[in-house]
Amino acid sequence: MERRFEVVAGCKVVWSAGEIALSGDIDAGNAAVIGELICVLVGAAVVTVDCTALTFLDAAGMRMLLRVGAAAAARDTILPLRCSPAVLEVFYIFHAWDAPGLVIEPGTAMNQDDSDWPGSPE
Repeated sequence: MERRFEVVAGCKVVWSAGEIALSGDIDAGNAAVIGELICVLVGAAVVTVDCTALTFLDAAGMRMLLRVGAAAAARDTILPLRCSPAVLEVFYIFHAWDAPGLVIEPGTAMNQDDSDWPGSPE
């Protein structure tokens, strides 16, 4: 499958069928454009968004992920997120575990134990 990419103000967006990978930084300067690009790229029922190479995510980036998740949910699409430590920290700060359309994959950041995640089976 052909992989394509675009660099948006410090964030590289790479995509192929069923996966979108983000690397670099997402902040107020690029979050809106990246969000629009992700919404255009999401077409399947499940599209994984790989955030493991993101090194920075600010509140604007978090709002963008929440909006993308809500837009995906409105189209009956699920977006599993693989999280870097930076992204995981922002989700902890915002308590955004149950955001519509987003499924945060446990254990993707720092090889953490899945039992630490809210809603994990005991």
